[in-house]
Amino acid sequence: IIIGFAVILGVEHYHSLERQLHERIAVISRLAEKSLPAPMWNVDDQMLQDFIAAIFTDHSVVYVEYQVTGNASIPSWKRIKIRPEFAAHAWEFFEHDSQFITQRVPIAMQHTELGFLRFAVSTSEIRTNQQRRMAIIAMETLLVIFAISLTAFLITSRTILRPLAALQASADQMTQGQLDEQIDLSRPDELGRLAQS
Repeated sequence: IIIGFAVILGVEHYHSLERQLHERIAVISRLAEKSLPAPMWNVDDQMLQDFIAAIFTDHSVVYVEYQVTGNASIPSWKRIKIRPEFAAHAWEFFEHDSQFITQRVPIAMQHTELGFLRFAVSTSEIRTNQQRRMAIIAMETLLVIFAISLTAFLITSRTILRPLAALQASADQMTQGQLDEQIDLSRPDELGRLAQS
């Protein structure tokens, strides 16, 4: 029961971390939808770069790309920012690797798509936190099991083993001819009935 409870706690913690990560992704997506149409329309590269820099303050974000699709009045162009440890990888790597969650956010103004923002978020933070939490849960579970076992042993020792050992010692004394040996007959349980026999 205790181990089952520990597993349930671990799974719930994992899902909680995963929900938090998906909420962060949703926040980034909503910010992009609200904040990027005007800079893309006005071809304000500095504001777009600042937006990416702000996204990169979240250390789980490893890749960000924005692309202006272009039309008659806006030139087509794109910018990519990627964490140095992932610099050798293209977007497709993040899209197909289960260690990352990817999101593509279309950016539109007045029902006209101007471009998109896409980003990849690493799930390694979730895994690290989950491993740490599972280790803590395992240690706590072992401590509880040890405490319950120790308590059960002490109770068993006090209520069964000691009286049984005393009864056996008295019986041994009687087999050696000491018939004046005192036996505790006051117990109302099975050991008391055995002593009376």
